[in-house]
Amino acid sequence: MNFPRGTRGGGIGILHKSHLKLENRTFQETFEYALISNSSCTLNFVVVYRPDPSGVNTSPFLSEFEEFFSNVDLLSGRTLVLGDFNIHCDLPSKPEVKQFCTILSSMGYRQLVDVPMHRLLRTLDLLIVKDNETLVSEWDINPTYYSDHLIINCVLDVTRVMISKTFRVSRNFKAIDHQIFATDLAEKINSVLEQGHINVNDLVKGYNNACLNVLDTHAPVKSKPRSVRYKPKWYNDNVIKARRERRRYERRWRKTGLDADYQIYIDAKSTAADVIVREKSNFYKNKFADCTCSYKDIYKTVNEPLNVSGNVLPDSDTSAELANNFCEYFVGKVNKIRCELDMYDPCSSNSTTSHENQSVVSCIENQSVVSCNLFDFQLITEDDLCKIIAKCPTKSCPLDPMPTWLVKQHLETLAPILTAIVNVSLSSGVFPAELSKAVITPVLKKPSLDRNLLSNYRRSQICRLWANLLRKWFLLRSPITSMSMSCRIRTSQPTKFLTVPRLRLPVSRMTFLGLLTTSVPFYF
Repeated sequence: MNFPRGTRGGGIGILHKSHLKLENRTFQETFEYALISNSSCTLNFVVVYRPDPSGVNTSPFLSEFEEFFSNVDLLSGRTLVLGDFNIHCDLPSKPEVKQFCTILSSMGYRQLVDVPMHRLLRTLDLLIVKDNETLVSEWDINPTYYSDHLIINCVLDVTRVMISKTFRVSRNFKAIDHQIFATDLAEKINSVLEQGHINVNDLVKGYNNACLNVLDTHAPVKSKPRSVRYKPKWYNDNVIKARRERRRYERRWRKTGLDADYQIYIDAKSTAADVIVREKSNFYKNKFADCTCSYKDIYKTVNEPLNVSGNVLPDSDTSAELANNFCEYFVGKVNKIRCELDMYDPCSSNSTTSHENQSVVSCIENQSVVSCNLFDFQLITEDDLCKIIAKCPTKSCPLDPMPTWLVKQHLETLAPILTAIVNVSLSSGVFPAELSKAVITPVLKKPSLDRNLLSNYRRSQICRLWANLLRKWFLLRSPITSMSMSCRIRTSQPTKFLTVPRLRLPVSRMTFLGLLTTSVPFYF
């Protein structure tokens, strides 16, 4: 929808396919317009609305329209200008109509509509194309008055956009024989442990390769083409049948033009609408009845018919460009925070920080003094590891070599190597490089914010299972549990810190463990 106004009526509303992109919405002094183009900019639609000019001089509109149309003529590709111009083109003798037609002809355009389009038998709604183009192959008028204006139906001479096909990559986990799978997995895991890796990165790499090799044998990756076609979940056979009947009677009426066939078409259209409303209502009633015990499912169900989606992203020509833009923004934010923390001197009154980082500095200044001994980290046993994993949710990170539910099912086989990874990491003071990777999803902070402004987005990341496992084990069995509690108390959303002040560490070997939550927008 275009810009709201305090007065009644008017404005621009556009319903378009997702492959078209709304380029511009502008309100001029005497009219407003919206420009829509396809991805390759070979086809442009300019929708124009001019408010009722009763009692207003038309000269400002004509001069402004001439300047506007000179810019429209510079657009690449074919252009169709349409909308409610509120100018009486059915009266060609009027001076403003003559001047309007002169502007069009001087730029090589022509106006197609030559029949009344208003209840008062005036031609106000126009279709404008170039003289040397056949963009509009045919057009007609819908004789039904849904408002004060009639509807123009036009057929465009353009290449039909083919339904894009994507390839779905998946594994058939149902085909796994878990007894044979467990035997092969144990063989691969034992071969990795027998190599006696001291480096935790080599151990993680061996674990990943072992899991992937066994999975590729029992459930290989398959790629299947899938057409991207939107189909609502409530769209069932009853709706399909009602819509087919409506379309059949419409074709008959347009072919014969009889009033009886028109009345049959109107009845079929009303019946199809009732069927859609009934089926949609029954679908959501049943869905609400199935999720009465989960508030999360209830909110998810409510957001679906309201078209409330969390996957809001800025406009971009390609996915790679959008990903690079977010990467540059978040990296720049990291560098800015690091520079301000490096330059901050609590003893100097000249130290300044940005408003968004005041909470970070406040957390550092107000940290409590905790004195305790930390000579090494407590190692984990297989029993403790199995208990922690059993309490973890079954959600998985796309970077995990094996989904979490499958890990839980074969935990007895995987427990030795997972225990070895955690203990080698804690004893060597090295966090595995592979586990520091995560899947990042930009999330708009508030629905009311501008989605094209990158600063209005925060990071939401999904870490690997073993990265969360290390964090949970440290918080559960760390000798400095008081400081893990201070992490929860001293919180500044969306950043959380675990402060480790005044620890007695061996001089010959100093270790620092930084634990970051999924909402932290930078790494140390």
